[in-house]
Amino acid sequence: MIIVHHLEQSRSFRILWALEEAGLDYQVEAYQRDPETRLAPDEARGLHPAGKFPMMELEGRVLAESGAILEAIADQAEGLRPAEGRALDDYRYWLHAAEGSVMPPLVSKYLWSRMIEKSPFFIKPVAKLLAGKADAAYLGPTIRTLLAHVEGHLAQNTWFAGDEFSMADIQMAYPVAAAQARMGGGQSMPHMTKFLERIETRLAYRAARNKGGAMLLTG
Repeated sequence: MIIVHHLEQSRSFRILWALEEAGLDYQVEAYQRDPETRLAPDEARGLHPAGKFPMMELEGRVLAESGAILEAIADQAEGLRPAEGRALDDYRYWLHAAEGSVMPPLVSKYLWSRMIEKSPFFIKPVAKLLAGKADAAYLGPTIRTLLAHVEGHLAQNTWFAGDEFSMADIQMAYPVAAAQARMGGGQSMPHMTKFLERIETRLAYRAARNKGGAMLLTG
């Protein structure tokens, strides 16, 4: 039996969704975030040396990292990974770009906002100043460039790996949704908005949401 160690409102939503798309049976071990810090519980460290969600048990092995787990699921199913050509190139690129390029600046921007929110009132002006400088010098330009790249790709393709849905779409859905939720962009990034609308109509996506809750961290 496949066991998914699922942290609420996290990247592990991808794993539930992928398993639903693949039609594989699985069991969910659910974990809750700390209500104050919003961090994952310490139990994760006992499951894998990295101590990070998502994690999935498959044939007695504990797998970690979203992309690696999605690839393992794709090995168990058909139709979720292109066979060849440009579609396969795009699949590989977006499967890795999601966490390698797109998510890091988005996470940094979110952490800056959390730091400002949690700072004592007498520290807030300094925190806002530092966050503003970081945003102007690096985060803002980097995020705009990356999201323009994503938007441009979706303007020419229905899915991230061409005309067929794949694991690349599951992997990229998280940063696309995070960008829309935390930065707005519905009007300036219409193709990303349409992509999110398309995934929300998929039965597997809805089933994963019913079992695991929302994809994104709120608050």
